[in-house]
Amino acid sequence: MPRLLARLLAALCLVAASAATGPAALAQSFDVDAMTVRGASPARPRLDVFARVPYAALNFTNVATGFQARYTMSVDVFAVDARGRQRQFIVSRSWERVLPVGSYAQARSSDAADLTTQALDLTPGRYLLQFQLEDGSTRRTTTREVQVQVRDMAPAVALSDVALADRYDAATNAFTPRVTNQLGTGDENALVVYELYAPAPTRVRVVREIARAGADDAVVTTSATQTLRAGRNPFVAQMSLRDVGSGDYVIRVRLLTEAGLPMASAEKNVAVAWEGLAEHIRDIDGAVSQLRHIAKDRDLDYIRGAPSEAEKVSRFRAFWGRLDPTPGTERNERMEEYYYRVDFANRSFGAGRARSGWETDRGVVMIRFGEPENVERHPVPLGQRPYEVWYYPRIQRRFVFIDRSGFGDFQLIAPIWDDRNRM
Repeated sequence: MPRLLARLLAALCLVAASAATGPAALAQSFDVDAMTVRGASPARPRLDVFARVPYAALNFTNVATGFQARYTMSVDVFAVDARGRQRQFIVSRSWERVLPVGSYAQARSSDAADLTTQALDLTPGRYLLQFQLEDGSTRRTTTREVQVQVRDMAPAVALSDVALADRYDAATNAFTPRVTNQLGTGDENALVVYELYAPAPTRVRVVREIARAGADDAVVTTSATQTLRAGRNPFVAQMSLRDVGSGDYVIRVRLLTEAGLPMASAEKNVAVAWEGLAEHIRDIDGAVSQLRHIAKDRDLDYIRGAPSEAEKVSRFRAFWGRLDPTPGTERNERMEEYYYRVDFANRSFGAGRARSGWETDRGVVMIRFGEPENVERHPVPLGQRPYEVWYYPRIQRRFVFIDRSGFGDFQLIAPIWDDRNRM
């Protein structure tokens, strides 16, 4: 069987990313990842590092054949101690990429990216990788850091790291790394790649699991007995995400003897994002709880009473579908505005408090009515407690909040529709 990772470069071309990128700016982050595999010698692991650079993060210039971007990627490797503190410098690597495209539309494509890789020979241990991207036209730079554990590949029967892939080409036995650890609730499967090594034909049992971060019980488990060939054995597996909701997970591969004794294991932390919604919505349960400022109790009970995660999302979407001002389009502007206000309230009124910002009195008013058109702030009035007055001329309302505790917990002095709140 041809080597899977040895043919990786054959798949590194223009990559269509799963998430859209923003406007052109080098400050936009690029993605990095790494995977420990066995090197030329079992005693010497190899760290394959991947970088995904969105076209939107680069400056394309006119050339005779169309447009072209050029950038330099570098990575500095440092050893780190048990506390994760940077120690001695180990090695540095730098390489240049040239990206020619035929049209302006290709250069400004929001879903195109360049994928590049390098191989580093390192001894087992923990390392800090410092990446730097320099645009060849503007000379602007942006950086990324990631800590990795280079695992020992010396045991006779060993297991590489686990990586996510966007695509796998069975004809060439090559895969395209996903680079990010992000999956979506709309993904049917996670494409997982890893390698097994054996000195001679060996029968083993391979268990693949997806578990909630911090939990022992797996949400998804598959198990199979494999006969390994002598040498390198690459594997590609599709793991179902049907029963996986949004949140943080661990993809785990465990290598056992036929009798069930553990031999090796490797893990990959992944985050499953809730697709199609505003980026600040972290999970379905939290988003449902935050509906209480707009939904009736019976609506919340109906959504929460769904028999499965998928049905809960379906009922949540149906609720917002009834409020969508532009049905038939991909966007639901009212839902986006609502959760923008929730996010704004959390960032503005929740820091250091016992309650989240969306649960505070100011947060409730902000979510229901939007940002006030005018705010009077009285931080330290003589002989009184700090207070704020929010004005909403369009609805002929004003709201007065008093900080009775002196610790920034402003409370509304009257119910929202009390006549004292009229202007």
